[in-house]
Amino acid sequence: MSTAHLAYPNRGRLFLGCFISLIATAFGFVIRSLILGDWQRQYGFTETEVGNIFGAGLAPFAISIILFSLVIDKLGYGRTMVFAFVCHILSAWLTITADSYATFYLATFIFALGNGAVEAVINPVVATVYSDNKTHWLNILHAGWPGGLVLGGVLTIMMGRHDTFFDLPGQMWQWKVGLVLIPTLVYGGLLLGVKFPVSERVSAGVSYKEMLGEFGIAGFLVVATMLVIGTSQTLQVWDIILPQWAIPTIIIGATLLFATQIRTLGQPIFVFLMLIMVPLAITELGTDSWIAKLMEAILAGGEDGAGKYGAWVLIYTSAIMFVLRFFAGPIVHRISPLGLLCACAAIAATGLFWLSSAKSLALVFAAATCYGIGKTFFWPTTLGVVAERFPKGGALTLNSIAGVGMLSAGILGAPLIGYVQDTGLVAGLEKAAPQIAPEYVEQKAWAFLKYDALNIVRYRALVAEVEKPESEVRAQELASVLDTLPPQEQQAYQPLAEARAKLNVAEAKLLALENELENAKAEAPKAQDPPAAKNPAVTAAEEAVAEQKKLIGELRQQERAARTEPALAALRTIDAKLEELRSAPDYESQFKAKVAAEVPADQQTQYAEAKQELETIQTVERESKQAALAKIAILPCIMFVCYVLLILYFRAKGGYKAEVLTGHAANDEEFTGGVTGPVR
Repeated sequence: MSTAHLAYPNRGRLFLGCFISLIATAFGFVIRSLILGDWQRQYGFTETEVGNIFGAGLAPFAISIILFSLVIDKLGYGRTMVFAFVCHILSAWLTITADSYATFYLATFIFALGNGAVEAVINPVVATVYSDNKTHWLNILHAGWPGGLVLGGVLTIMMGRHDTFFDLPGQMWQWKVGLVLIPTLVYGGLLLGVKFPVSERVSAGVSYKEMLGEFGIAGFLVVATMLVIGTSQTLQVWDIILPQWAIPTIIIGATLLFATQIRTLGQPIFVFLMLIMVPLAITELGTDSWIAKLMEAILAGGEDGAGKYGAWVLIYTSAIMFVLRFFAGPIVHRISPLGLLCACAAIAATGLFWLSSAKSLALVFAAATCYGIGKTFFWPTTLGVVAERFPKGGALTLNSIAGVGMLSAGILGAPLIGYVQDTGLVAGLEKAAPQIAPEYVEQKAWAFLKYDALNIVRYRALVAEVEKPESEVRAQELASVLDTLPPQEQQAYQPLAEARAKLNVAEAKLLALENELENAKAEAPKAQDPPAAKNPAVTAAEEAVAEQKKLIGELRQQERAARTEPALAALRTIDAKLEELRSAPDYESQFKAKVAAEVPADQQTQYAEAKQELETIQTVERESKQAALAKIAILPCIMFVCYVLLILYFRAKGGYKAEVLTGHAANDEEFTGGVTGPVR
């Protein structure tokens, strides 16, 4: 019978604090997922740049979790959680005040450092205080991740995209980021003054060098490769490019230095599990980071209004994970951890392939159910296997495998899916409309690769051109509704209407200036080595864009100041009348006729061509996003083969064995369902 509850009497509060700290990390993840589109629209980021920002939320996590794992037994769990708390608070403030790609990247980077510190603590703490039932309790602990995705996602969606009915300063996405502070303050309060346990490795007398020996040269080589590549990609955001020879030199040099102190290759099965974490993390975290945007694009081409359900796909699959992770213990006992992982890989692959071809809302959610069930047990069950098989590795083996997973999702997963979308869109556009492709394609760089992507500035200019007649009709509708208001309400709304009109004009001018900047860059001579001075036309265009952005910032403040309570009351009345107007049975046909009438006769042909170009690009974009899911589905297929090999290996060795360092035996009914291993 286990006596862990007697050794750790405060483990309930400790576990709850760890659980909520993981919810805080999930809040940051899901909120960023759902507001990526807001950032992209406001700042014109490409798909790959958005992927890089989200990747910054993953790669630094691994750096943090691995480095803390090396010193956490000396530094202490409490001090590490203080670091995590400060990072989460600082990141939220930086994100709320960010106005550039580099600042968004830095804020996400800092949040990820805090996330790594959280997981560096919670995994070994829970594995220690529940050492008699590790896989089960690690699964319950990691139910906090999907639980946070669900709660944070629902709150974010309920807040909406605009703040029509709230007199709030700033953008609505900034208030959504502020939601992260809620679980952060809660876990900070719960863990304040709590006594953390001594790790299982330390209490069993396993030396620091023995821990490094479990990790081994091979494990170090894998981690060093990921860390160096991730760091090099991070430096590129600030235009710091490492020479091509530097990366292999640093990796080999660091590994040789490690080998002078630790002369063992490490545990082969542990290294194999680390390699499996690469496709595992991309399948789960890499796909999750894009799933809302992917589904919005796919559903937008299907049933009317279905696109609005894109974000709910992520929330729905997370809800499935949250519920099922509480039942990991009985499932693992019946089919073993590796059997569970093998089954999940097959189910996840089926779900992703299905999502890649689903067109209707019903089919998307059916396929998402399959995908959600498949990805549920990947992460915590892998941690459970490592904790049970390699307890002498302590926090290092347990957390380094999570670090490799996060690095894979950060430096490969999110950017890779964005890269697949960008290149797929360009390839599709060149095939569907080769005559317009050169105008809307620009060259970008990712890692050491150069690739073609959609030129966001020119695409937005095309959208504005096509939507201009629609905007004019909308303005006419607004004017007609205003005429029906009492004079007092019209007067109350007038300052807000004028402020919004000025802001719309300024934003339209910014779009034109950005287009001029793109043209200037295209006409400028190519950079030489050494770089020549910047082209004067490009410099002038950049200065004009910067000045216009500054003006827009001032106009936004004026628009906020005009949001008085009487103005907002009038706005609510206007919105209600507009909704009533647009719900009329013949509204759509009349609206289309009015839009057509707004286009001058001598511009009809040009407008029709622009509209056709936009429809072509949007159709190709939907197809490329869906095709990305089919390519990602290959990864769980690879995982399935790997897990089958592991099952066959352990069967040849007499079965899966859970090893325990001290304190109890590996009770089959409470532990993993595998064969009882030795107590050391």
